[in-house]
Amino acid sequence: MCLLLCLAEPTAGMRREAASAGLWNDAPKLQILTVEQLLAGERPRLPMADRRAGSKPARPQPPRNGQQSLGL
Repeated sequence: MCLLLCLAEPTAGMRREAASAGLWNDAPKLQILTVEQLLAGERPRLPMADRRAGSKPARPQPPRNGQQSLGL
């Protein structure tokens, strides 16, 4: 995965090269965005963009009210 961030509009050759890189899952391997597009709210297509994906739930913490058991 590669994101090329440009100040100016990308050339036709740059777009052709990015398109020829192919896909990874359903996202383009090489994506070109301009700073203007980024500031306008456009975002790159990234796999697993959900920050919760792959994270584990927090382990339950024992109450802090004195001596705790070893759980044996």
